Amino acid sequence: MNLRRKLAILLAGMVASVLVLVAIRSPASATEPNTASYRPLINYGSGKCLEPVGPNGHTEINGIPVQQRSCQLTRVQNWAFVSLGAIPFNGQPPWYCPWCDPLGAIGYHIVNLQTGQCLDARDGATSDGSVVQQWPCQDHTARSMLWWVETGEYPGGGLGTFKVVNFRSELCLDVRSGSHDDGAQIQQYHCTSNNPAQNFFQ
Repeated sequence: MNLRRKLAILLAGMVASVLVLVAIRSPASATEPNTASYRPLINYGSGKCLEPVGPNGHTEINGIPVQQRSCQLTRVQNWAFVSLGAIPFNGQPPWYCPWCDPLGAIGYHIVNLQTGQCLDARDGATSDGSVVQQWPCQDHTARSMLWWVETGEYPGGGLGTFKVVNFRSELCLDVRSGSHDDGAQIQQYHCTSNNPAQNFFQ
C-alpha cells in the first residue's frame, strides 16, 4: 500500500472519529428530555424538583397540585417523558399551505414514577397562572396533558435546559413568581425568553 493511500485512510478515520464525537456532544440532543427512564424534573431557576403534593403525604390522589420541593432520592420526584408521536398544534394546516399537513410536534405524557399519573393543566385551563396537577393519563385527545418540548436557554445540569409547552393552552410550564421556595406552585404561563422559571432539565 503506497504512502498516499495510507494517509487517506488515516485521515478518513480521524474525520469519522470527530463526527462521532460531535454527534455524542451535540447540544441538540443534550437539551431534550430523557425518554429512556424516570428522572427528576428540575427547575433551572430554583434548582428544585417537581412533585405532586397531597394532604398528609398522600400523593396518589387525582388532581393534587404539582409543586417544587428540594430534590431528594424519592420515587415521587421522578418523571418520564412518554412519546405519543406527532401531534398537530391546532388541528389545522398552515394558512399559507391549506393542502399541507398541520403543523405539529412530538407530544409527550409526563408520567410520575410513584403515582403513574400525568402532568396536566387543571380543567383544561388556557389562562396564565392556571394550576398544573396530576391526573390519570388518557389518550392523545386529552390535550391538557399533552406537552411538547422546545430547546431552552441555559446550561442546566451541565447539559442544557428545555421548555415544556402545553398543547391545549400553548402556555409554558412555569414556577409561580419565579420562586425558589419549597411548595411553590407549578403553573402554566405565557412563554417568555430567558426565563429561569420556565427552563427545566433532567
